[in-house]
Amino acid sequence: KNCMVAADGSPIKYGKGNSSVLIAGSVGFGPFVSIRVYNKRAYNYIKSELRNKFHFKTAEVDGKWTTLKKGNVVVDVSVDGNAYCFTFYIK
Repeated sequence: KNCMVAADGSPIKYGKGNSSVLIAGSVGFGPFVSIRVYNKRAYNYIKSELRNKFHFKTAEVDGKWTTLKKGNVVVDVSVDGNAYCFTFYIK
């Protein structure tokens, strides 16, 4: 949304409003969905919703990475410059 990206998913140009990229893929243990937002306010809102509305608990914190977990759903939360990333896995 509001963001042009290169083939690797990195942002090239932002439009007005909140910019975001949704990536779906698969790794060795199964599928994942990754949401990258380029707005700190949107990042804080999503993180708050995961914890308060959906009751995800912090499982691990390691530098710029936080892992949230609820049942068999794991969410890796990371910050890389102005990219805020939420990657959802089902284990």
